[in-house]
Amino acid sequence: MSSLDAACARLDAALLKMEGALADRLEALATERDGLRSALAAAEAAQQRLTLKLKEAEADLADARSAEVHLAEARATGAALAEARTAEAAERAAERDALVRRLEAADAAAAEHRAALEAMAADHREAAGAFGTERAALLAEVEVLRRDLATVRGELTALRSAGASPGDAEARRKLAEQLEISEADRRRLSLQLATAESERAKLNAELASARTEQAALTQAVRDAEDSRAALAQLNTQAAQRVDQTIGRLRGLLQS
Repeated sequence: MSSLDAACARLDAALLKMEGALADRLEALATERDGLRSALAAAEAAQQRLTLKLKEAEADLADARSAEVHLAEARATGAALAEARTAEAAERAAERDALVRRLEAADAAAAEHRAALEAMAADHREAAGAFGTERAALLAEVEVLRRDLATVRGELTALRSAGASPGDAEARRKLAEQLEISEADRRRLSLQLATAESERAKLNAELASARTEQAALTQAVRDAEDSRAALAQLNTQAAQRVDQTIGRLRGLLQS
C-alpha cells in the first residue's frame, strides 16, 4: 500500500500542476482566438473602406473625362491609392506574419500539452497496473483468512459438540482469540480493498477530465487555424480587387 499511496500522491500533484497549466494555456488560447477574430473584423472593415475608396476613385475618373482638371485629380487619386495600397499591403503582411507566429506558438503549446497528457496517461496506466497487483494480493489474503475462519469455526463447533473438558476450555479460548484476530484482519483487508477501489475510481475520473481538456485544447487550435485561413483568403481577395481597380485606372488614364 505504501507504493500505491506514493504513486497516487505523485499523480495527484502532477494532475494539480497539469490542471493549472492547462487552465492557463486554455485562457491564453482563448485570448489569442479573440485577437484573431478582432483582426478578422478589422480586415473586413479595411476591405469595406477600400471598396468605398475605389468607388470614389471611379467617380473621380468619370468626372476627369469631361475636363483636364478632373483628369489631373484622377491621376493624383490613382497615385495616392497605389501608395495606400502599398502601405496597407505591408501592414497586412506584418499582421499576417504576427498571426502566423502566434499560431505556431499555439501549435507548439498544444503539442507540449499533448505530450504531457500522454505522460500522465502512462502514469495512470502504471498506477492502474500496480493497483491490480495489490488488489489481487489483497483478495488472495482475504481468501486465506476466510478459509482460516472456516477452519476455526469448524473446530469450535466440534469442541462444543464433543463436550467440555479441562483441556478443551484452553483450546476454545485460543480458537476464540484466533477467530477474533481473523475477523479483525478480514475487516482491515476489506477496508484497504475499498480504499484502493475508491482511489482507482478517482484516478479514472481525473484521467477522463484530462482527456476532456485535451479535446477542448485541440478544438481551440483548430478554431485558430480556421481563422487564419479565413483571414488569408480575405487578404487575397482584397489584393486582387485592388489590382484590378488600379489596372482599370491606369487604362483609363492612358486613354
